[in-house]
Amino acid sequence: MINKLKGLEERFVKLERLLSDPAVISDQKKYQDYLKEHGELNKIVPLFRTYESALNELKEAKELLRDEDPEMRAMARDEVPALESRIEDYKAQLNLALMPKEPRDEKNVILEIRAGTGGEEAGLFAGDLFRMYSRYVETRNWTM
Repeated sequence: MINKLKGLEERFVKLERLLSDPAVISDQKKYQDYLKEHGELNKIVPLFRTYESALNELKEAKELLRDEDPEMRAMARDEVPALESRIEDYKAQLNLALMPKEPRDEKNVILEIRAGTGGEEAGLFAGDLFRMYSRYVETRNWTM
């Protein structure tokens, strides 16, 4: 997992350079593609950098456990479990971020609501259903 994340970080840095390249900026199609990929990686790379930082802090805290100063050892003893807990949280967040995206996530949706058989009650239910979906769309700031 670490190797994959390091590869994503390298790609992120490369994309940052490409996005500032005048040749890429003049080609709007490429620029938009790179910008979209950069946005996706921008959700993962900062989290990975924080994870790496926490790993380094844990390594330093474990080294302090061997220190001669009893106060430093006590401080490190208190810090190690908290760091291990944070690292586990970061791992879980990274696993979620690395899950494959659904290819249809960015597509539009057409939803048709009709009153079926059932007379007036079916029409009332269809109206309620429409209002429910309308409010949901409004809360998500989607267009309808």
